[in-house]
Parts: sequence; structure tokens; C-alpha cells
Amino acid sequence: MGKDISGVDLKSGRTLWQRALGERASVTPLATRGVVHTATRTEFGALDARTGKTRWSRIDVEGLSDEKRTPLVAGPLAYVRGPEPGSQETASSANAWGVHALDALTGRLVWAAGLDSTDDITAVAGPGLIHLSAGGTLYAFALPEAS
Repeated sequence: MGKDISGVDLKSGRTLWQRALGERASVTPLATRGVVHTATRTEFGALDARTGKTRWSRIDVEGLSDEKRTPLVAGPLAYVRGPEPGSQETASSANAWGVHALDALTGRLVWAAGLDSTDDITAVAGPGLIHLSAGGTLYAFALPEAS
């Protein structure tokens, strides 16, 4: 995985945009719902798929990835690891508290849950549900009902 990312028109093969990530990507970017989710060691965010401009970016969380090493995005949510909400800490394994579900289009926190361990997280998600294995414990979280 490199330090640059490009948007390509799938019909023509023409490069639409190219930009630097600042550092090497830690996952393979994932395009869905008009945004491209990407992560580096210090940042997780989304770019506009048409323009490459930053839609949102966060330094307080670390992206989780699926078995394909792409960001863990299912339906309207992007799942990440991070510190306890409101703690003002930046992302690192040392201060990781649990899993956060972010609105995939805006980066806004939808819900968060603490985990007994955030080491070696393996995760899989589908619309409204995420399963995590962390520190020898299996977790399953359902998306709260919309009000």
C-alpha cells in the first residue's frame, strides 16, 4: 500500500484525481456510497469519490479492517477502534478503549462500546450488526433502532 491514492473512472479508465495521503496507507481504500474510506497509521477518514477532496477525517480513532484489509464499513456505518468518547485522546493501541460506529458519510459518532481488550481485534460486519473477537472474547453488537 502506498502513500498516494487516485480516483479512476471505471468506464474510461481515466484518472479523475490523485492526492497524497501524507503517509503509507494501513488498509486498501474502500469506495462505497460516493466516498472512499482510507486509513493511515494516524488518521481515518473519507474522501469524496468524484473529487478526491476530504469529506471528513479523524485522528482520535484507528480503522478496523476486514479479511480483505479494507476499512470495515457496512451499510451506513464505519467501525473503528478508539479511546473512550470525550477523552480528548488520539488513537493508539495504548489508549484504545473500545469500538466506535461512525456515520460513514460524515464521521459522526453513532455509538461506542467498551471492550475488555482491544488487542488483536478481528471483526466482521453487516448491515446493523458487528461481530468482534478481541482478547479471547467474542462480542456481537446490533445497531440501535432508528428513532
